[in-house]
Amino acid sequence: MSVLSGSEAVAWQNRTQASPSVTAYEAFDNTFDDNGKLLINNQTQGSTNILTMVATADDGTADNLIVFYETAENSGVFVNTDDSDNSNIEVKTDAKRGFTATFDYNDSAQSFVVANDFGVINMDETSVGDVWNSGEALTVTLIDQDLNKNTFSDEDLSIQNTTNTHIIPTLTIGNPVSLDKYGTNIVANSTSFSKIGYYTNSTYTKTTGNAPEPFVIKDVFDGTDVNAIDTINTYFNYDVRSLGNSTNPITTIKLFESDGTLAVSETTTGLGIVEIAAPEDITDGHMYVEVFLTSDVGSTTYLADSNPIILDVFSYGNTTNNALYRILLEETDENTAEFVGSVEFTMINQINVDKDATYTNLSTIDPDVDIIVHEDLTDEDSPRVNYNDLGADGVSTQIADQVEAPTHNGVVSFDLDNYKIGDTVVVTLDDQDMNEDSELIDVYITNQFDRVGDTKAVGLHTGLVLDITFDDVAWINTQLMMQLVPLLQQDLMVSRLQALH
Repeated sequence: MSVLSGSEAVAWQNRTQASPSVTAYEAFDNTFDDNGKLLINNQTQGSTNILTMVATADDGTADNLIVFYETAENSGVFVNTDDSDNSNIEVKTDAKRGFTATFDYNDSAQSFVVANDFGVINMDETSVGDVWNSGEALTVTLIDQDLNKNTFSDEDLSIQNTTNTHIIPTLTIGNPVSLDKYGTNIVANSTSFSKIGYYTNSTYTKTTGNAPEPFVIKDVFDGTDVNAIDTINTYFNYDVRSLGNSTNPITTIKLFESDGTLAVSETTTGLGIVEIAAPEDITDGHMYVEVFLTSDVGSTTYLADSNPIILDVFSYGNTTNNALYRILLEETDENTAEFVGSVEFTMINQINVDKDATYTNLSTIDPDVDIIVHEDLTDEDSPRVNYNDLGADGVSTQIADQVEAPTHNGVVSFDLDNYKIGDTVVVTLDDQDMNEDSELIDVYITNQFDRVGDTKAVGLHTGLVLDITFDDVAWINTQLMMQLVPLLQQDLMVSRLQALH
């Protein structure tokens, strides 16, 4: 055990209690003189302390007494980390770059300097080959020692563990609506990339009426902004998991227009993406969100000072794509500072463009995100992952990488040059844009008119991908072919008469 100071002595005791009493420790010099003493100066250079004490499983009190445990019998090696690899000494989150502390043992001192590291982010084209195609997962790697906060464990980026200075790598397409303009009881993130808000109403006061009473998140976005991007495919994207806990989980989230009209009501655990049924009818004015838990929290303090939340509105279509994706990268191993995830895109086509499952099945906040590509995204329009890096120079700077997501020309071919009666005709469509998922075999079913895609009636094609024709006449079922024969004969007769003239 050490006293966190530059002048006090250290006491060593052979203790076996599971929960040692702090008051049982008394400083004693052990008659070692300078030998056997651990001295810690918390502000060797700088005007403020850079270290802070925290409670751990092995040391339940966050004070200036540091508990060291021998790693094994007769090892002579002592550590102040518990079985979960958590130390009871941490660097303060607001410790200033260049400030130092000193650890002195046996009259031999070592300096501890607060420093930042330059990050490097990379969208690895080689992970998918020469061209990034629809349905292929492209690896994203971030190397940043600043995120390697515990050298004894591999760490994952998480929305729930963020602070106001913790930035998540983000990919944005178009102009989605997010928490960056308004908020009566939220604080918008300082970066324009990840757009994470922080719910600051830390005291929940129960009122009469609803049971249970919800958390109310006011002024989340303006109906005017939602109307500006709305399409037939407009979605509410959210992550409010920080507002619940294991004993009182989240059950429902609701999005309201400014006049109280309900726009979305979703049964949820706190994370999801759900369609807004009639976005074109959203009224002007600031919208708000209610988050319901299993039971009332009561009038006592329930939330932490800053609870990270995500609230967005996305829109998609043939020519529209407004969305934001947050990549929760995962460290590859202990103390590597290398964080890895992936981005996979689905190319919009005639069949999937208006299917609700195309969008509600997206992973928008995940280590492996799924994004929508609606057209050829190349050159300056290429999908780009942004990260706001606090560099070694102490300045936050955008770093980014991008990879093109091109469309492809489809090619249709037959297995033979000529066919006779009774032959089976094999038709092959080669189009990477139709490959929606790299982990699944994508199947496109022919409809009742023997066409690939949705055909409502002869001559009215919606979502048509492929059909086969004979002399420009569609190959359809026998009944419809019989109906078309007289029409074909009439066309032939007209052609002959025109030829005679």
